[in-house]
Amino acid sequence: MKKITFAVILFVFFTSLAGLFIGGFISRFFMPENPGLVGGAIVMFYAVIGLVIGFIAGLVFWRFLKARTVKIINLVLGIGCLGMILWLTYRYINRPKASGEIRSEMPEVTKPSAPAVPIEPPIVPDPVLEDAVSIGLGMGKPLMDPGQVIYFYPSPEGETPSDSLIFSKGPYHLIVDGASSPMNPEHLKLDYQMCFFLVKTKEGKRLQVVTNKQSNQTAWVGEEYMDLLTWPRFLTSIHSVEPTNWSANPVKMSPDDGSDTMPNIGPDHILEAKSRSGDWLNVVVSDQNYQSVGRGWIRWRKDGVLVLKYNLLS
Repeated sequence: MKKITFAVILFVFFTSLAGLFIGGFISRFFMPENPGLVGGAIVMFYAVIGLVIGFIAGLVFWRFLKARTVKIINLVLGIGCLGMILWLTYRYINRPKASGEIRSEMPEVTKPSAPAVPIEPPIVPDPVLEDAVSIGLGMGKPLMDPGQVIYFYPSPEGETPSDSLIFSKGPYHLIVDGASSPMNPEHLKLDYQMCFFLVKTKEGKRLQVVTNKQSNQTAWVGEEYMDLLTWPRFLTSIHSVEPTNWSANPVKMSPDDGSDTMPNIGPDHILEAKSRSGDWLNVVVSDQNYQSVGRGWIRWRKDGVLVLKYNLLS
């Protein structure tokens, strides 16, 4: 009968530890989309199963291995386990912090800049521009990872943030946390993980966004924290669009004001934007039962203003 040496004990220890790590890794493939608090229990369950399997495997296999082979395996497993421990330690140190920790480390914020004065759209005798909205560059979609801090600055060169935004996990969906002043973006539907800020302009690597659509207050945010969806990209990513004035901006057969109008197309139809050509969008026209009745073109912009309304979901 083979003797149980220190090398054998190390072998069983390292196989158990390796099983623990492997079980924890495998758990990610059985994790629900939004695990919440149960996520840690799932990881622990698979990690413990891996540890037990590794322990049993170590007890069984050492009997069939030569002493030199056991030592070599110990060296390989030892280096691998040490590397995994160092990697997990690094991940823990650089983990997204809880909102309370983040607020305690936030730099002192300055008073937000005064709200920008709304720019009235030009008064022109053009029916297409009736009810048109100020256009800007498009929509900004912030990073919505739980615990991610998004800082807002009073100017494109500012170093001290005037506000911040944190998305945290709620009982059913993400919630907004950590804002020192009321945030009222253009669209906020957290149950669908939707948050869009109107982007006014860009300077350097920062975007000027409207942080409160009621007061028209603006701030600057780094482009690495907010994905800029230009108007064509945004309009072709949502459910549907419709003109602000159907009679003045009807669906055309081609992207030209002089083109023929598609007959019998109106507010009862659904327009899904597919692509862009200049100031025009190519749309699939469907009835209320979502049956396609053809394709056409509709203006999305005229004289620098948006001449469409849009629907995010339906």
